[in-house]
Amino acid sequence: GDEAAFSRSRYADWLASAADAFSALRSRVPRVAVIGFSMGGTLALDLAQHHAVDAVVTISAPVFLCRPYPYWSPDWRLFFSGPLGLLRPVLPGRPGSPESRSIAPWEGYEGRHHVRTLHSFKRGAARVRRRLARIEAPILVVHSGQDRSVCPDNAWEIVRSVSSARREAHLLPIAERVTSGHL
Repeated sequence: GDEAAFSRSRYADWLASAADAFSALRSRVPRVAVIGFSMGGTLALDLAQHHAVDAVVTISAPVFLCRPYPYWSPDWRLFFSGPLGLLRPVLPGRPGSPESRSIAPWEGYEGRHHVRTLHSFKRGAARVRRRLARIEAPILVVHSGQDRSVCPDNAWEIVRSVSSARREAHLLPIAERVTSGHL
């Protein structure tokens, strides 16, 4: 949808859409692996907690966006997303540089933070984090060791917490320092 629709959407909406797509695919094929990048990886983990998935692959998936100790946050305002969203539903962010655009041309809603939507995702990711032990499907976790948008510690949190007998994590090095390193 457009930016207004995105601003009205919440984690439950995205999860319901992913669950519907999973169920539709499962009715047609015997095996389904769920794969997701960033927020999509968090949704893949959530699906694996509630559905019989055959495998899970996450790419730069957050199960936390910020933490007080050890401190990590790409933006200090994340700690205050709940009350901040009531005051200012959209906040300005930093737009990407021309150099960053040449590497990663898709900009999405970069330059603006939809605070209520982001807060909804932050709460959804926290629920997923608390239930990681429910995941028993084989899992592959891919992350950049230089990711400045989603802390690389998310990868270790996922791999350490799932109950999967088969689990792998790969941290990919990214040499450039122009983008956020968010695969």
